[in-house]
Amino acid sequence: MKTAMTLQFWGVRGSIPTPGPTTVRYGGNTACVSVDLGHGTLLVLDAGTGIRTLGEHLAAKDTDIFVLLSHAHWDHIQGFPFFAPIYQPHRMISILPTRMGHTLWCPTLEQMDGLHFPVTPEDLPARVLCPMEKGLEIFQERGCHLSGIATNHPGGGTGRAFS
Repeated sequence: MKTAMTLQFWGVRGSIPTPGPTTVRYGGNTACVSVDLGHGTLLVLDAGTGIRTLGEHLAAKDTDIFVLLSHAHWDHIQGFPFFAPIYQPHRMISILPTRMGHTLWCPTLEQMDGLHFPVTPEDLPARVLCPMEKGLEIFQERGCHLSGIATNHPGGGTGRAFS
């Protein structure tokens, strides 16, 4: 028996977070979507400011968390340093690297360099990994097949197809 996926939007704004009374209907946080695969695995699509609220929701849960970025613009990574699970010692969080040209890199961690944010990845209590070599194959053993789809976005980007 297959379990159903649950999708929830935590942030839908572009470029600038705008929380407040005028954005109550659609929300004021930047891009973040969670996809619960139903067997203790959670995909987090983008790490905009919406990831902060998602982190508060996940703080009492014990799920494996995988962060996938569509691209590395600020509005898609700026919430990550405020994601509560990265400060929980029992957590293991995997961030799939983002392709920029021919190079793979992990912008969510690179912004936490001590200069742009005071906490560095080495200071995090959680085990935060950026598995460069495995890529999307990491999900096959969890019964989820993902593939990347190029998006039409300034600077490029990657969407995800589930099967």
